[in-house]
Amino acid sequence: MRKLRIKLIVIIGLFMMISGVASAAVSSSDAPPPLSHDAYLRLDGIAGDSKARHYENWIVLSGVQFEVSNNAKAANGGGSGSGRAAVDSFTVTKNLDAASTPLLQAALSGTNIKSGQFVLTTRGEAPSTVLTIDLNAVNVTGYEFNNEQETIRLTFNAMKFSYSPSDPKGNKSSPVSASWNSK
Repeated sequence: MRKLRIKLIVIIGLFMMISGVASAAVSSSDAPPPLSHDAYLRLDGIAGDSKARHYENWIVLSGVQFEVSNNAKAANGGGSGSGRAAVDSFTVTKNLDAASTPLLQAALSGTNIKSGQFVLTTRGEAPSTVLTIDLNAVNVTGYEFNNEQETIRLTFNAMKFSYSPSDPKGNKSSPVSASWNSK
């Protein structure tokens, strides 16, 4: 009887350990990784609270996410199939600031914003631009407020994605760009 109890305790303990590891793995993948750069957003006609040099009055972001998918099919004969790209909404997170009310109003009214720009910069004394995403014909299609944290969904008709690589010494190379237009 005692051996049976010990086996039962060991089995329950192993089960609890495995369950704990599995649930930790699931919950840790749900959250996006934290930003390792500073992120700013400029939208025509909407001022934020940034005081950072070169980004004064831009919107300071705590997160950004978007997704591109393409329904291309592989073609016979070694060529590539063609499909139409679909760009999901551009979602940003930010704290309550001067841009909050205009963003909410834009979501409520469906106002078209001529252009916008998202920028990621390195941190420190002399920040440099790592990524720039230019957006055209922007609409605020979603606004969520949760304990001073806001999630804003933007859609747009065209974008230009420009990454600025640097070598190990920090010297910048020419930007590498990709573009998309819904038309």
